[in-house]
Amino acid sequence: MARIKIISNPYKQEIEYEAYKETTNEWMNIGLHEANSKLKEESVRKCFLPFNAKEILEVIVNEYYLETKGSVEIVFEGTKEEYYELTRVCQSKDLEQKVTLSCSNRVLDNGKYILSDIKEIFAEVKPVIEEVTRDECEITKNLAKVTDALDDIVPICVFGNYSAGKSTFINALIGREVLPSGGDPVTAKAFKIQSSSQEDIARIRFRHWDDNIELSFEDGVYRVVKGNTNDEMLKDLASVLKEKEMISMYQKVSMALEFINAYEKRDSTSTELGNMIELTIAFSKNGILGRSKNKFVIFDTPGSNTATNDGHIEVLKEALEGFSNGIPVWVSQYEAIDTMDNKALCNSILDIDALDQRFTMIVLNKADVSDLPENGFNENQIKNIKEFKSVEKMYASGIFFVSSIMGLGAKNNGALADKYYRKIYKLQKDSFTDIEDEDYVTLYQYNIMPLQIKEEVITYSASENNIIYSCCSIIFLTILRRQLRKL
Repeated sequence: MARIKIISNPYKQEIEYEAYKETTNEWMNIGLHEANSKLKEESVRKCFLPFNAKEILEVIVNEYYLETKGSVEIVFEGTKEEYYELTRVCQSKDLEQKVTLSCSNRVLDNGKYILSDIKEIFAEVKPVIEEVTRDECEITKNLAKVTDALDDIVPICVFGNYSAGKSTFINALIGREVLPSGGDPVTAKAFKIQSSSQEDIARIRFRHWDDNIELSFEDGVYRVVKGNTNDEMLKDLASVLKEKEMISMYQKVSMALEFINAYEKRDSTSTELGNMIELTIAFSKNGILGRSKNKFVIFDTPGSNTATNDGHIEVLKEALEGFSNGIPVWVSQYEAIDTMDNKALCNSILDIDALDQRFTMIVLNKADVSDLPENGFNENQIKNIKEFKSVEKMYASGIFFVSSIMGLGAKNNGALADKYYRKIYKLQKDSFTDIEDEDYVTLYQYNIMPLQIKEEVITYSASENNIIYSCCSIIFLTILRRQLRKL
């Protein structure tokens, strides 16, 4: 019987494999001693183990299982969550007779269990370090990074090329119509959106010339909290909002963001605004993110193939300093995933240290109007999709086929302010709700991910009362929630 040890350390983002040598009674590192083993490849050493559990076990079985010598004995060292996922996969029909799994006495605690202890210790030592190193800029900067990391904020970085529907996708994520969207390249600046626990208050922050501006929307009332109220730009904005006093707070926020975002387009020779516009707003409780206990910050970047995109990758890198375990979400369309623009974009994004490559997620938006095979993809079609150069780089947590407009409409019961949104939602609604309709849509059937995970989240989705939400976007959000639980 072969004996293999899986040693996972998700905090160091690495997995090691050892084989037990009976001749010497010791464990030997497979990566160092087995030149041809697939267990030394980065795809199974630098991955998110719960998502890749089946792939890892299949590699071990292919290399070490011999029917004449019985099952492969696997010893696991890592977190309880990872062991649970391995156990589930080992119970599958094709593995249950070939693998015997046990857990080592060495168990890693989930980081969230010890976070409060780390915060207390850091709070005690931080003043001492600051006093001793107050003239050391690099140390001061690193202390700020640790502080941000301990705040347990999860950054979600949404990127993609022009017209992929990133802004609409983020609107669907947070369940609010706030980011500008439309047929033209609308995102001229990078956006940073933070969740707030206060339903009736929203804040917008940005830089105009050398002035830090902060705008407040409280119970629908707009005011300038920081900045010169005589600024011509703020005067113009006040006039625009005054004309629409009866609209909701979220509509006012959307109008303000659209005005600010487009302001520089009046004069292409002038750069008045800072590269980042910040928004703090409550996420809808009708969605998974709004119900989560995690703190979120979502980054939205201009389309990477637009003229306004110069330097935005550097802006994003700077904005993400101090964060860790960032979740990269690449938004594209099914028809456009194999383009040179997307390949270059993915290369740039993966160079950002704050983003965790184990959690990359591919979202194929507007899937309700894509030409997809009627009964889902066959194995050969899935293989071809995963071999596209950009997909090959970004496939870590799955490929998700979604309709952002339908997801947003589902969270708001079809009550949408944007005329284009309303039109699409009305036209598509029956296709997502009438099971007898010949064009009935269940986008989740096209999602590409390990089968055992897909089956689990489809079962979860079936319990969702909102059938449109379930059909077009909930699986992506369910997987995202799973990732967040294990960060």
